[in-house]
Amino acid sequence: MGRVRSATPEADRPVADGVPYVFGRPSQLSDEKAHLYRDAAEQIAIEGEAAIGQWMPGCTIEAGPVSEFEPGEPLVTDEAGHDLVPLVADVVPCGILSTELSLGLMLVSGTLGGGSKGEIPPRPLTSIEIRVLDLVTTSFLAVASRVLLVDEMTIQRGRSEGFRATDDDTPKARIGFTFTVQGPREEGRLVLGVDADALQTFSDAIDRRLSGNRPTAPTQPSPLTALALQPVPLYLTVGVGRAELTAREVVELRAGDVIRTRVPVTADLVASAGDRDLFKVQVVQRGRQLTAEILAPITAESGR
Repeated sequence: MGRVRSATPEADRPVADGVPYVFGRPSQLSDEKAHLYRDAAEQIAIEGEAAIGQWMPGCTIEAGPVSEFEPGEPLVTDEAGHDLVPLVADVVPCGILSTELSLGLMLVSGTLGGGSKGEIPPRPLTSIEIRVLDLVTTSFLAVASRVLLVDEMTIQRGRSEGFRATDDDTPKARIGFTFTVQGPREEGRLVLGVDADALQTFSDAIDRRLSGNRPTAPTQPSPLTALALQPVPLYLTVGVGRAELTAREVVELRAGDVIRTRVPVTADLVASAGDRDLFKVQVVQRGRQLTAEILAPITAESGR
């Protein structure tokens, strides 16, 4: 018997078959991912109980272990004591549903109004009983398909004659979801084995959730980065024009002298940073100060 991953204590959970499946990696499912698969099983049990309860009121469903099965491994060891039927999603094989015969007979009896009689000895189901059981379990599969983000899983009874879990031409790795269905006087096991590739959308959704929940370690910013983000002073110069003077005229300048430029009084001035002209401005008086009012930026086109 293989190992299983489950959040249920060993003493309280039913024994499930199967061996760990490796998703293309040498390690098993991470604890985080296995926990979310277990949460999905719990949700299927809650909603599945209501779905089956429409056919047989009074039953309860409890989620058991979530198991990993290697390709070709049987879903249950005692296949003779179970009704095994292949599942398809949009005509593509996607897994197996295993119903313990005692549970199948209980569901059929309860659905047909006979109650969940515990005295029915386990035996293979008749063709009529199989049809009734398929009606009940199809409602459960609809819930599982929605929770696991799988295209609607349906039963393919065409292969049920002599079918065994290892009859597939290409064995698939599977995830097994085990449920215990409890009636008023009897209980039985139902195991849903879903192919790993059919669960790809669900697995991707879990990966996105886990990656979003993982805290990232804060990184200390580089001192150079902090320095680069500090305010950088930029000096703007507003010139009133240029005048050409001889060296002698500059030396002889005195207070009160006037330097004449060729810029008209009404002309716009230019604000520059270093040797680059940035804005056209005009000088206006605000109170007792002269200010430069920006009129327009100087672009390459406007500077031509």
